[in-house]
Amino acid sequence: MVEVFDEADLLVGQGSGVAVTSQLIVTNKHVIGEGEKYRVRKGNQTWEARVHKVALDSDLSLLRCEGVDFVAAEIRSPFAPVVGERVYAVGAPQGLELTLSDGLISGLRGGLIQTTAAISKGSSGGGLFDDAGRLVGITSFYFAKGQQLNFAIRAENILTLSQQSPEMTAEAWKTVGDGFLDSAHTSGPPSPPPLWGTNSELRRWKQEIGAELEVVHSQLRKAARAYRQALGIVPDDSDGWLTLALVHARLGERERMTSALTQALRIKPNDVPTLRRVAQAFSRISDHAEAAKAYERAIGLQPNDVSLWIDLANEYAFFYPKSANKALQHAQTMASTAYYWFRVGLVYDLLKDYKNARNAHEKALQLEPSNSIILSSLCLLHIMNGKYSEAKKSYQKLKAIDPQKARNLWESFPEYLEP
Repeated sequence: MVEVFDEADLLVGQGSGVAVTSQLIVTNKHVIGEGEKYRVRKGNQTWEARVHKVALDSDLSLLRCEGVDFVAAEIRSPFAPVVGERVYAVGAPQGLELTLSDGLISGLRGGLIQTTAAISKGSSGGGLFDDAGRLVGITSFYFAKGQQLNFAIRAENILTLSQQSPEMTAEAWKTVGDGFLDSAHTSGPPSPPPLWGTNSELRRWKQEIGAELEVVHSQLRKAARAYRQALGIVPDDSDGWLTLALVHARLGERERMTSALTQALRIKPNDVPTLRRVAQAFSRISDHAEAAKAYERAIGLQPNDVSLWIDLANEYAFFYPKSANKALQHAQTMASTAYYWFRVGLVYDLLKDYKNARNAHEKALQLEPSNSIILSSLCLLHIMNGKYSEAKKSYQKLKAIDPQKARNLWESFPEYLEP
């Protein structure tokens, strides 16, 4: 019997399975579903299992149990099943192991065998055997209101699965997770209605937002499951734990995020890139105090990294402005590029310190006079602080360097940028 558990180790499903090698169990793909953990049970014995392979074109999957020596069923192949021959379905319906029912093969429909041998809930993934005890098929589904409409997948598909489908290694699971994560990145909420939109338009937009966010969250949950499967195989992958933590952060799942971060720090407690990503995860859920602690630890290891000081200042800006200013002052003693001065300016802007924000932008432009991003930011800084004549000067410079960026800015603030 195959038992399926969620992340909290709660039983969420079960089905049947057949040993096809000393360590591999075949079952239905729908049996393993979106479980987190799997166990194979036989009588009073249980074994931990993991997903080994998943068929791309049929409802089959293989589970691997380490350190066991199952007696494998003999697969009948290439001897094709024959309509009218007697077969026996063995499974664990309702958790009742080794339940036997017999019947006839009543039809062959592509890769499926139709049989009169009874199949019921929990039988999915069990074996369909011939008179000689050879495996003919894997029971898959039935129609409860049908007249003996029970179906199994032809056993030779197991050989195809074994030979052609990729093994679900840690890297394979990470690739699956990356795919779901990319899908979540590309999904975004629809454009908001005009400010003068009707109430019905606003309600419709909110409904669309909710539906789109549910799609994104669904992709993120699937990504998290795939990363957890990978980490179940290679538990000392600190990057894997950090990626999982950021997925949980996007889902707003603080406890799970913190648990994943703890694992990452267990593996690399004194690694600056790891501490930086820990800080980013806490910042993602707006826990700026914990983010600052992570940056402080990183600075203790790498005190001359100007970017760490700016990042620390950025977090302090949300809850401790005095410390943010001290961190920025220290960063300025090391800032040597336009990029760092620009970032210093952005944090001063966050602190509502127009004078220092302006000075930092101007120092950045002294180093890179044609940087349209910095010039556009300076223009916006002037507008937000009511310095419209200064904004027009920056705007004119921007027009000469990057007309399109200038046009975009003008479309947002035409009343402040007109000659």
